[in-house]
Amino acid sequence: MTNGMNKKLPLSVIICTYDRPNLLRQVLESLVGQTLPQEDFEVVVIDDGSPESTREIVEPFMNVLPLNYFYQNNAGLASAKNHGIFASRGEIVLFLDDDDVAMPALLEEHIRTHRKYHERHFAVLHYTAWSPELTLTPLMRFVTDVGCFLFSYPNIRHGSILDYTYFWGGRSSCKRSFLMEHGVFNQVFRFGCEDIELGYRLSRQGLKVVYNNKAVSRMIRPVLFDDFCKRLIRQGRSQYIFSSLHNDPEVYNYTEIIGAEDKWKSIQHIYDAKMRSARELDKVANTKLKYQLELDDTTKGLLHKAYWWAFRACKIKGIMESKMSMQQKDGIEQEKTAAGLLDSVLALRDDKGISENDFVKEAAADNDHLAMVRINSLNDYRKYTTVMQSELGRREQYEKSLLNHSKPFTIDGFCHICRQPVQFLVDFTAYSKKNGFLVPNWRECLVCPNCGLNNRMRAAMHLFEELLHPNGKAKIYIPEQSTRLFRWLAEKHPDVVGSEYVDGTAAAVQKRNSAAVRAEDMTRLSFPDGHFDFVLSFDVFEHIPDFRKALSECFRVLKPDGSLFFTVPFDVNSGKSIVRAVVKQDNEIEHLLPPEY
Repeated sequence: MTNGMNKKLPLSVIICTYDRPNLLRQVLESLVGQTLPQEDFEVVVIDDGSPESTREIVEPFMNVLPLNYFYQNNAGLASAKNHGIFASRGEIVLFLDDDDVAMPALLEEHIRTHRKYHERHFAVLHYTAWSPELTLTPLMRFVTDVGCFLFSYPNIRHGSILDYTYFWGGRSSCKRSFLMEHGVFNQVFRFGCEDIELGYRLSRQGLKVVYNNKAVSRMIRPVLFDDFCKRLIRQGRSQYIFSSLHNDPEVYNYTEIIGAEDKWKSIQHIYDAKMRSARELDKVANTKLKYQLELDDTTKGLLHKAYWWAFRACKIKGIMESKMSMQQKDGIEQEKTAAGLLDSVLALRDDKGISENDFVKEAAADNDHLAMVRINSLNDYRKYTTVMQSELGRREQYEKSLLNHSKPFTIDGFCHICRQPVQFLVDFTAYSKKNGFLVPNWRECLVCPNCGLNNRMRAAMHLFEELLHPNGKAKIYIPEQSTRLFRWLAEKHPDVVGSEYVDGTAAAVQKRNSAAVRAEDMTRLSFPDGHFDFVLSFDVFEHIPDFRKALSECFRVLKPDGSLFFTVPFDVNSGKSIVRAVVKQDNEIEHLLPPEY
């Protein structure tokens, strides 16, 4: 059922509901009396498979609100929110929970903040408090003001610009066009994490959240101990799913999966007893509240300690339940996939009406995307390797299975540079020894027979294109010119400048001039300020004694929104740089440590 003309509106209020008719009635009543004129907003109710009573509650409000009602079979919160986004017409979409009533200025304050922060990547978070009609229990005070398991408003101030972890569902608004361009909710989430996971993805497109404590809603549903524990178990399950979608230490930290298995092993045998104890303490506190008795400090201290333990344990329990469930599901799916994959591929190829070779090329090109993991520190790297220990071990075993003593061999793959399947050459020009095996330098081998670029070079170009999206008009400087990489880059980007380092001797200058090779000193570049969109450098900085000055020069010649994209070899086990040699004033090299070549 719909009500209203198909016209563009400043704001759409999206309410997703499941079998809470009496609460939903109060929410809709609160929207009738908004200070924002009704011609400036609409209300979109998504009924996620509720009984008929929900529809009966909504129908009378269609006469007093610009309201659209949509019913769907039960599919979970993320699905319902996406339904609301697609059905809405507002420039801004506000997600409101079906147990939160809006204070009169809520919608107007959201609009006001968006007009101040009009750029598309800004979202708005409003303040939610308990309804004064509720009796606040010690548990309800704890989950909002002490443990912040439900909200964490005590940690933020009005007007703060916050990150994606504050993109809270049910109390946030954002520009609809930003969602439609960069992504909506992942429908794998039925409850919990659907908002933060979307916020994480949107943060890669610049998402920022502005907090406005003048925009207020009030929660009209009390929280009970057992219900809240169930909620946190479901939250833990969603956290594990979130972590499985993104290989990023930042996500691992947020979802608390690092060490979760060890924590569960250490508490599993006492979980039931500790939960019973916390439940009994909660009953004692509620009994005292009922008879208007104050909680003494000792009881309050024990109660808070019990809450902390119980709620953290519930999240860990949910994480482990989700992990075991996904592992079992993966095992079943792998068996199904192995049985049916060939038939599916052949059928798809026949549908397309193309040859097997062309089909392989097309499929490989469609999947030519890099999985990126952002690591910002040595500590992040160590956390990442801890979480990925089993996967990294699996990869090492796979690499070991490819080795054929010390003879060169080839591996089938897809070259991003050539845009076609090839056989990459692996040789032992550079290698190390591990457990009696010769291990090739994977970074410098896997050479494509067509373009001649090795693994590192192709990966660098692939990442450059996927991360920074250079267009054909980009001005690029790269401190190499006599290489296959430069020739490929110059074919794609006509406005690229390359150079090689040559010393100042007459022979070197003559050689440079005859070969039309440009000479540049990275510490004294000859280009004007703000000239380039990108400066690329692949394994160059480690050869420059004053690399900090070279970095400063790169900054100088870049446009204000330009990017320096570079690679350097480094020791993953060291948290600091080691100076092995210095150049003296007479240009002599003084070795501080034994030289390595």
